[in-house]
Amino acid sequence: AVWGGQDNDPPYYGRIYISIKPKYGNYLSPLTKQAIEDNLTNNYCVTGLTPVVVDPDYTFAYITSNVTYNSNSTSLTAGDISNLVEATINNFFSSNVSFFNRTFRKSKLLSVIDSIDTSILGNDTKIKLAKQFTPTSGIVQSWKFNIYNAIQPGTVTTNTFLASSGQYTTLKDDGAGSLDQYIYNTLISTGAGTIDYNNGIITMNSFTFNVPANTQIILYANSLNSDLVTARNNLIVVENIIISVSNG
Repeated sequence: AVWGGQDNDPPYYGRIYISIKPKYGNYLSPLTKQAIEDNLTNNYCVTGLTPVVVDPDYTFAYITSNVTYNSNSTSLTAGDISNLVEATINNFFSSNVSFFNRTFRKSKLLSVIDSIDTSILGNDTKIKLAKQFTPTSGIVQSWKFNIYNAIQPGTVTTNTFLASSGQYTTLKDDGAGSLDQYIYNTLISTGAGTIDYNNGIITMNSFTFNVPANTQIILYANSLNSDLVTARNNLIVVENIIISVSNG
């Protein structure tokens, strides 16, 4: 993906931004990014324009699909159906969605799942979007996460993580734009972050995670709309799929 500095967030005039998704893995090494910048600067760029290679901004999709089928009209078992649905979802994203500047159409995914086998009567498939990060324990840090899609109020939450106090902590959306801190479902503090529902932006200013080293924080959100858009270096990739199959 390539975009001009005037279209960046925030704008930075005089720059050309380039984001590259490697064939293997999620990120280029710093040395590779520097080599690409140097090559472009020395051989292609006009004076006054600086190429900057940035990492992809991944939005991870956590998918649950409840599939109903008629066992009397197929020789496939529920396990077979589950495996086919999981493979189909992965293939749909890798072939149609997980590219720069792509739009995800939920109706198309539902249709593809229903067409896997004539025994499938329907499916209820939900997608939760997520950002992942690993904070430095005990250090005051700030984060800004862009989902690039309007967020359904009251749906932003983190995974439950172990704090240094030995208590299990979760950050939850109060439905009015505040991300608050809970311990065992008891509110202990407000204002850990703010949520711009319309623009899909979650911000945590000057927050400290007192967690064990290498603790991954997952920040979940439900999109307000069924279809999902991307911009600039944003990519939507499948992170987890849970399938349940019932006989109709």
